[in-house]
Amino acid sequence: MKEATGQFVLYEETLKRSPANVDRILLLAVRLAVYVSLFENGIGKILMESHKLRLVVFNSVTEEITQRIPANITEKS
Repeated sequence: MKEATGQFVLYEETLKRSPANVDRILLLAVRLAVYVSLFENGIGKILMESHKLRLVVFNSVTEEITQRIPANITEKS
């Protein structure tokens, strides 16, 4: 998780500084099992509550998106 969140922060800062990408929204895609084990409690929950992470949770078997966090993920925050 440390590597993924570090990359997320780095990529987001890079996007902010690029005029061509200023309107893009960076998302971190995680499997449902990973979300349940890391983001429903503990440090993952703290990161989400501070709104530093935007997640797309997906079911790896059905390949369907099960949740977007925050729910208004299509809007630039």
